Amino acid sequence: MIKNLKTVRAAIMMGMLIGSIFAMFMPTASAAPQSVVEISHAIGDVQDPIMPLGAQRQIGITIRYSITSVSPALWDAVYGGQLAIINLEVGNTPPWCTAVISPNIVSTNIRSSFQSTNATLTVQIDDTAPAFTGGAIQIIARVDKVAFIEGRETTYDVPFTPGHLPTIKFNAPDTGNFMEIGPGDIANFPVEIENLGNAKTEVTFKVLNTPQGWSPTITSTIVLGTDGTESKEIVNFVIQPPFGIGYHNEREVFQVAMKPSYFFNPTLEGKEYVLSFVVRNRGFSTPGFEGVLLILALVSITFIIKKQRK
Repeated sequence: MIKNLKTVRAAIMMGMLIGSIFAMFMPTASAAPQSVVEISHAIGDVQDPIMPLGAQRQIGITIRYSITSVSPALWDAVYGGQLAIINLEVGNTPPWCTAVISPNIVSTNIRSSFQSTNATLTVQIDDTAPAFTGGAIQIIARVDKVAFIEGRETTYDVPFTPGHLPTIKFNAPDTGNFMEIGPGDIANFPVEIENLGNAKTEVTFKVLNTPQGWSPTITSTIVLGTDGTESKEIVNFVIQPPFGIGYHNEREVFQVAMKPSYFFNPTLEGKEYVLSFVVRNRGFSTPGFEGVLLILALVSITFIIKKQRK
């Protein structure tokens, strides 16, 4: 009987000891390890502006994970070899931007020192992106609770800059690109130019060929905005044919080059467009002949008057 009581007492004391040890190592809310997630991006991948409607830009993303607690060595021993699963997603983005992060699930070892893993953020922007205005893409990293380790959600903004897309649209005249005129007439081709770019744009014009005797002229530059009527303007290409005496039947092709560029930095140029116009000059030309007839008439009248007086 006494032996049985000693056995029971020893069991109770052993249970209390084990319970005390377990309670000592059981984490409280304040002592439980916490997940720590840090996100960064490759700065070199966003140094250059991202061009609208251009190729997709890939930006390197680094995710670092660790746990923090009052007993890091203990938890390293407890969780050594286990993995923390990190879910990635794209959060807030500008309306003119699309972004995808891949892979969207990564993992690292659970350690009290930072462990790193990588992902790629793929970005593309459309032609409504405001040129050289800062934008940002939000990345969300979420780690769920693992046993005693508290979960964590972290957000990070990846900054970038949209580039300028110098591009224009032009509408040919209602009369088309062909016109037939007489030697004393002028051919006028009104061309409507519209800015399709995402910033204030300067458009330069240049006549590429001038046949002998012809006089083609066009304005040298125009500046177009991005909204409403400021984004459009009509440019007149005027051609004066030869005016020599006699019959004319000449046909010539004229070319005009148009090139858009960023208004605040003309070195940022877009595609050059070349327009062709055909003009036929047909008919008789008697430049100054009316004056000669008038002089002859005056001489004749003077001669007749003098003859009558005699």
